[in-house]
Amino acid sequence: MIRLSKTREPFWLEAPALGDGVRFHLKPVTPAMVVAGRAAALNAVLNAGQEQPEHSTLMQGVGAAAFVRSIIQAGLIEVEGIGDQHGEPLGELSPAKIDAMLAEWPIFDFLDASYVTPALRMETEKNASSLSENGTSGAKIPEPPIASTAPADAETAPTA
Repeated sequence: MIRLSKTREPFWLEAPALGDGVRFHLKPVTPAMVVAGRAAALNAVLNAGQEQPEHSTLMQGVGAAAFVRSIIQAGLIEVEGIGDQHGEPLGELSPAKIDAMLAEWPIFDFLDASYVTPALRMETEKNASSLSENGTSGAKIPEPPIASTAPADAETAPTA
């Protein structure tokens, strides 16, 4: 069963694995963010494919990274505990600051695993259809009836 969120308000995501006091203020992932992420992935693959068309595995990675980056760009409001190259707080986030932050693998990986992937799991659950009793979907096929026990005086079937 899908449980609808009671609130669609921004939330803080703590990241102690990245360091003390590291946390991200994020908007909930929306269908529009996912669709924009898909478009970003397609554009990244098409652009990268012109340079290296023979590397399909690399193209999958390029697309996946662009997808995740797009969702994070759209959802990230504020960051605490991460500074610029001089150790100063990032302040107001810009796409360039977010890209610089996501260029660090531990940050990218944390946000992918803790923010994007859980939202996609929920998106997958929303797209699943429950079985329909009226036959309009792939409803569960009833089990065939099991034969009743034969009477004690019944003859057995011949064997070859």
